[in-house]
Amino acid sequence: PASSILPAAATPAGIVPSSSSQQQQQQHDPAWHHWLVPSDSTPQRYWAAWTSIFTLAACFVFAYQAGQYGTYQQSVTYMQYHNGTASDSPLLYSWGPSSLLGWLKFWVTTPVYSFDVGYLMNWGARYQPAIAAGEWWRLFSSICIHGSFSHLFSNMLSLVILAAPLEQTYGPLRTFIIFVAAGLGGTFTSMAIEEPCFVYVGASGAVFGFLGLYLADIVLNFESMYRPLLRLGLMLVALGLTLGVEFATARGSPAFTVSHMSHIGGLVAGLFVSFIFLPNFRDRRWRSARKLAYKVYGTVGRLSGGGNQRHQAPHWVEKMQSCWSRNAWLYWCLWVLSVLVIIAFFAGFPAYVWVLRMPTTHCPALLS
Repeated sequence: PASSILPAAATPAGIVPSSSSQQQQQQHDPAWHHWLVPSDSTPQRYWAAWTSIFTLAACFVFAYQAGQYGTYQQSVTYMQYHNGTASDSPLLYSWGPSSLLGWLKFWVTTPVYSFDVGYLMNWGARYQPAIAAGEWWRLFSSICIHGSFSHLFSNMLSLVILAAPLEQTYGPLRTFIIFVAAGLGGTFTSMAIEEPCFVYVGASGAVFGFLGLYLADIVLNFESMYRPLLRLGLMLVALGLTLGVEFATARGSPAFTVSHMSHIGGLVAGLFVSFIFLPNFRDRRWRSARKLAYKVYGTVGRLSGGGNQRHQAPHWVEKMQSCWSRNAWLYWCLWVLSVLVIIAFFAGFPAYVWVLRMPTTHCPALLS
């Protein structure tokens, strides 16, 4: 019946509540709610807080790594990772602006300005035997460190291009959740499929999660999106940039390999987690319009002498819905599929790795 979809803000007689009751309802609305669910009636542009914080933090960490790398190459730890051989790196004899320029040449890939396995292990790289030994924190620390400046540059540039506009729309809290989910999703996928005896670093899995967020945003809000093809093109440019620089880094530094499963896992995890969290702005605008229409027709009925009888709104008002509301079964199928994929990524893959794969993994010692 039509009365069943009457907004809660109106009485059955179609009487519009007073402004004082609306103000009381707004006072009970928690402020943090809008950090997770943006308002579409009064669109809010958020600061790209999480994108800025993580980008700056990753750059500071890399700068500190680069500053200490020469000292590490003179240490006993370095020789333990290189069969007792001392380093003859140019970094031992150069410092100042020339050394800084060497690190910042992201278009030149050379082993001299790339961190070795031992240094990355000390900084928290992901290594499956170490995680099996109880160093679970490597699941998170490996996302925050990078093997070279070109690796850092490609990931951070793609992160800013992809995440900053989305964070301005959906808020820092939602962006943070998708970042962590995509990063861990890429990590678990890599641990379940790829070579367990390699050392992995980088935030590319989390960055690819924002490609999934872009796709989910296009799918859910294509009716109200401005120039979706332009946004899709921007997404493909960021994808090509990230992959191109990472392949160039791997080619210039033989010790590095590209973790394809981290990319795929991060993208899929970000996509289906986004389907759960993203709002359908088009549908919310239609619901707001329907509420306004019912209020108007209720007021008209009361003023025209209808008494307590609610004035019937025309039939077309009830059809003011978005594509996903008109095909609710399709949306719920997508939602159920997203839940199943999330369970597989964050319960199935970890269970397989810890129960079946780690006990049978035997890697050669990294230390000599």
